[in-house]
Amino acid sequence: MKKITFLILLATGVFGYKIDYATNLIDAPGIGEIKEHCTVCHPSIFIRANPGDREYWKRKVKAMQEAYGLWKLEPNVEKKILDYLSTHYNKKRVEVDDE
Repeated sequence: MKKITFLILLATGVFGYKIDYATNLIDAPGIGEIKEHCTVCHPSIFIRANPGDREYWKRKVKAMQEAYGLWKLEPNVEKKILDYLSTHYNKKRVEVDDE
């Protein structure tokens, strides 16, 4: 029951964010560009599992373009993507083992 309550609270934005159901990413300005240019090729778990700062995401975009065929992004689109990722997926998640 606690898990269901948590998921309902999360989905309704009680924690400050609404979730985009198609991607399970935070629904905020820039999500449209993420859906159009990022999650068309790979699942959103790649974003959620590997957060980083703006420079990290800039390197990731460049790597996707050089190695995996991501098309050249218009500067305003790239800015929206980097703004979104560096704002909402900017810290490494660390799991602490209490044992």
